[in-house]
Order: sequence, then structure tokens, then C-alpha cells
Amino acid sequence: MRQALTLSFLLAVAATPDAASSQDSAHGVMIMAHGGSEDWNTAVKQSVAKLGPEVPMAIAFGMADPRTMAAAVDSLLNRGVDRITVVRLFLSHQSFLEATEYILGLSDSRPHSGMHEVHMRQLGIPVPVRLSREGLLDAPEMGGVLRDRALALKTPDSLSSVLFLAHGAGSEVENDGWLERMDRLADSTRATGAFTSVAVETLREDWDVPRAEAEARIRAWVMSEGELGREVIVVPVRLAGFGPYAEVLEGLEYKSDGTGLVPDDRIGDWVARQAKALSH
Repeated sequence: MRQALTLSFLLAVAATPDAASSQDSAHGVMIMAHGGSEDWNTAVKQSVAKLGPEVPMAIAFGMADPRTMAAAVDSLLNRGVDRITVVRLFLSHQSFLEATEYILGLSDSRPHSGMHEVHMRQLGIPVPVRLSREGLLDAPEMGGVLRDRALALKTPDSLSSVLFLAHGAGSEVENDGWLERMDRLADSTRATGAFTSVAVETLREDWDVPRAEAEARIRAWVMSEGELGREVIVVPVRLAGFGPYAEVLEGLEYKSDGTGLVPDDRIGDWVARQAKALSH
């Protein structure tokens, strides 16, 4: 279940700059991220701070929320930028894409936006805007992040198996895309030869019937690996935190530190690469 964010919290964090602006730079970067607890947001900020003080930057927390996006845009415009790059810090390249395009004026097709439907509007940004089209699941360096999370949890000389577990999607086609991308990233872990088995799964958290089926499959895999005498390591493929996985895995034997992709410098590398590619 997605964490509900209050309007006051969203507005409070929306335009928080993660690096000092420079009067010499006319290029600003808005980073979109889901948002969550103070620790969640701090981990995101730490990971993207390496974009550097020479680039004005603001974060719009929320799921393509026009209110927080507007606050971030205002923050950047007040620092004199003449163009804005928007980097979407989501796992899937499809997450909130249509809503984001509409809000930024890159599309005239008004989407059904769920929790933000009543607030959906185009911002009318007076400078050119470019939007990133990749998700973190498309970034090869995320394979290294997941690999390192798993290796850090492995007991030396043990027989160990790893489960990479993610949110997933409602439609079968989109969810299959999640699994295919996760499986490619998992190859970095398989290549170490340190694990007996490396599996990927999506919980499909917001869809009751697919979720029930996924829960049963996930629990069966964890139990089976344990019965074979293997240490089971669960790594959340989430931007931050462990999500609802402790509840799903209740009563089962497994190891996890509950850490998602952030904080990690490779997230900052990815953001910087996205911003640089779109800045000209």
C-alpha cells in the first residue's frame, strides 16, 4: 500500500534544494521522487547531492503532484534558470509518465491521475522543459547496487539464495516488463557465483488478486529455499525502505537490512547522467 502523504508535508519538502545554486548556471534540474518519511526523503537527498553545487536543483516529492512540482519549478525560476531538466527518480520508466507530461505542458492529453485528479493542471512553465524517459530499472549500474546489498548480507561460506522483490504493476504486460528488467539487473549478482539461487519477484502491491497470487508464490519460494538448507536474503528493489515485505514474509526465516537503492552514490551518478544528456 502506498504511503499517504499530507499536503502540508508535500509542500514543505517540494522545493528543498539539495545543493547550492550557482549564478553562473542557467540550467536547472527538478528531481521527481515518490516521497515518504523523513528518513526516506533524507536518503534520496543524500544520493542526489552529488549533482553538484554548480547546478540549481529542487526535488518534487509526490506521485506527479502538480502542487509540489509547481513549488520546485518556482524555486528553480527564482534562481534564474532558463531551462529545466526533469529527472524522474522512479523504478519504472512508465511511472506517472502521462501525468507528468501533461503537468509540464509536454502533452495536451489529460490523464486520469488517481489521488491528484482534483489538482491536475498544466503549469505553464515559461522556460523550455526536457523530461527523462528512463527508469532506474533501465540503469545498468543498479545491478551493482543490488549485488552489493546481497553480498553485504551473505554469511561467509554459507549456502545462500537471494530474492529481489519489487512493487510491480497491475497489467500483465507492464509487470512482465518489471520482471524482465529486474532479471537483467540480477545478472550482476549471479555473476559473482556467491549464491545458489537468484530470483526476482513483484508483489503487485496495489492489486488484490495479483497480489494474493504473488504473496503465495513468494512465501513458497522462501520456504522452499530454507528447507533446502539455504540462507535466504531478501533485497527490496525499491528506491528506499522495505515497503510491506515484512508483513508478507511474517513467520519465515530470511535476512534483510530493509535498505532499498538509496542511499548510494550510483543513484547520483544516474541522475547526473540523465541531467547532462538532456541539458543541451
